[in-house]
Amino acid sequence: MTAMPDTILIGPAEKSPARSTAARPADSLGPAIAAIGAAIALIGWADVILLWFPPDPGSPEWELGSLSATFESLPLGTLGFSALVLGLAAARARFRLLAAGIASWITTIALAAALALLLLDLPLALRMIAPELRVPMQIALGKSLGMAVVYVAIYAALGWFALRRFRRCAGAAG
Repeated sequence: MTAMPDTILIGPAEKSPARSTAARPADSLGPAIAAIGAAIALIGWADVILLWFPPDPGSPEWELGSLSATFESLPLGTLGFSALVLGLAAARARFRLLAAGIASWITTIALAAALALLLLDLPLALRMIAPELRVPMQIALGKSLGMAVVYVAIYAALGWFALRRFRRCAGAAG
């Protein structure tokens, strides 16, 4: 024979007032993550932009050096921008998500153009270097090309994510 419980509850359990009014952790952390991400992105992208000054367009050495350095300097700005987008998504900051998505797509286009320019500079760069430096230069250029492709994909994915979250926030609001 099984033992019966001493107490039987009838009716719905009472809700704690603290639970019903408390914000979800993602909601409260979202603005902080977005602010920290924006600061990191600003620092990272300032570094990238400063690589292009003073400009010397038409100089293959300057173009190749600036393009390679740009792709090597993107990790900090990309990490910050990713945190910014994720923070905005967590905070459900609708129009800021839209702005971040548009900025991400503009960055995707700019990086794709930089990749195209790097590809155009490759034959000239490989002809100009001494034979003993050819292998190290090929390795460095291969690294820059690989990074360029990955960053174009990352910024495209961030743009897609931000715009998708923007639409979800719009659907939830309406």
